[in-house]
Amino acid sequence: MAAAVAACDACEEVAGFRPQLKWPNDIVVQDRRVVQDRRGVEDRKLAGLLAEAELNGDAVEAVVVGMGFNVTWDKPPPGLEDIAIAASEVAGRAVDRENLLAHFLDRFAEHYSALVEPGGWRGTLLNYRRSSSTLGKVVRVELPDEAFTGRAVEVTAEGHLLVKTPTGRVRRVPAGDVVHLRPA
Repeated sequence: MAAAVAACDACEEVAGFRPQLKWPNDIVVQDRRVVQDRRGVEDRKLAGLLAEAELNGDAVEAVVVGMGFNVTWDKPPPGLEDIAIAASEVAGRAVDRENLLAHFLDRFAEHYSALVEPGGWRGTLLNYRRSSSTLGKVVRVELPDEAFTGRAVEVTAEGHLLVKTPTGRVRRVPAGDVVHLRPA
């Protein structure tokens, strides 16, 4: 969560716009141009994050975070025109990769420093929730053995998504794919 928030911070500082976080690991931008062709506003993927923890029993020894960030392109790669976007396209100007990386590393260091302080996770969680494009939306959760719909109502301190189903049951989703559904 700290890395995702740091990426949003860096993008805002360098490219001049603030993307949002689509649970579990995407950084997205709302593309209002899509409204002309279809109902609603579509999220276009700006970046994706993956994290892997090295565990020793219950203790976390290390976490490796990888991120792919669409910074600049003349045009989207074939097949990605409707789902991805580059920072330069949103900003309307060139975005410097090295400057974006430097700002990301600075913001990540700040968020990580706060995170490791007693109770520091609360600020990280609050910042993540504020940047979420998923919370409050009707979603379809796709798991290996099932799929269900509901409203995304919370992200927990562990990073789990809480989804309230139409029956009123709140389901905890530790991992899975989430599709934002358009309002009926």
